[in-house]
Amino acid sequence: MNKNEIFEYLDALRESGEINMYDGSKYLMNMFGLNRNEARGYLIEWMQTYAERMHSDKGYEIGTKEGYDAFIEKRNGPLRQSFGEMDDELKECVKEFFEKYLHRREESDGGRMFAPIYVSCCRSLMVQPLGELLNKMRILSGAEPEPKDNGIEE
Repeated sequence: MNKNEIFEYLDALRESGEINMYDGSKYLMNMFGLNRNEARGYLIEWMQTYAERMHSDKGYEIGTKEGYDAFIEKRNGPLRQSFGEMDDELKECVKEFFEKYLHRREESDGGRMFAPIYVSCCRSLMVQPLGELLNKMRILSGAEPEPKDNGIEE
């Protein structure tokens, strides 16, 4: 990883229009494994030098359609890859959330099975939508369904 790679990634991220660039340091931390101060430092330098870098010779002609197309193609490669990696990581985190935490069962000293970790809601009108959302998250993540016979006494 070098500064040019980081700046190219930030250029692609900016070009995508998907985020506010003031949040760019979070993406740098995730993509490049930087700590908060390092990520902020790169982001600040990128912001301070953006105009100068965009008008330098980068192998394509600024101000032409061909140059713009080349710029977009060059920048979108790392961006597509990073968003794909983030999607995969999010999917794995959600799957782990269900399989390792919400589906966890333990036996009490008295021999009764219970779920030590659960999601609850004190708003009666939100219980069903919350349950539906959790189920959709479980399905999309590929997590195994909660066993029907989970051994918990009601």
